[in-house]
Amino acid sequence: MKKKKWIIIVVAVIIVFGIIGASGSNDEKDSKQADNSVTKVENTTPPATAAPDTSSEDSTDSEAESDAPLIFKEGETASKNGIEITMTKVTESKGKGYNKPAKGKIFVICNFLVENKSDDDFTMSMLDYNAYADGYSLSETYYSEDDFGSMSGTIAPGKKMKGALAFEVKKNYKKLELDFALGDLFGDEKVKFVNKK
Repeated sequence: MKKKKWIIIVVAVIIVFGIIGASGSNDEKDSKQADNSVTKVENTTPPATAAPDTSSEDSTDSEAESDAPLIFKEGETASKNGIEITMTKVTESKGKGYNKPAKGKIFVICNFLVENKSDDDFTMSMLDYNAYADGYSLSETYYSEDDFGSMSGTIAPGKKMKGALAFEVKKNYKKLELDFALGDLFGDEKVKFVNKK
């Protein structure tokens, strides 16, 4: 009889510890999932050439919790899982020599800095974004006036990559959008870099 009593007590203790352990791991998962959302990193240095901000589309905490895309401007940084992407500078060019845009158009060059502060390699390619000028789809343009790298490559932990994306747009464009679709990094979250004239 005593032996049965001890077995029941031991089984009860194991069940209690199992329940406590299971509920603790769920709390830990929930806090980790909350930390995995895309955030805006506050930069202390102003952008090289800041465009005036006339938008009411500033990203806020409430947008981060909704389905609306997180919107970043020149000089702002999108950060998730140790990867930081900053649109460092946006410039316009009329081109020179044989590298000129079509009549009535200009080149818009968006420079980026990507930092890998994670423990794993991070790979980007030119297929990871979509670009739009005033709502119309754009393709990247060959532009060789400045010496800048492409936005494709693998970044080792603790390393950085500088690159630029160039587009040929109408001179009177109002808004350029770059929607990043880094599925492995951002998942279902939408991250958009916007430059307004």
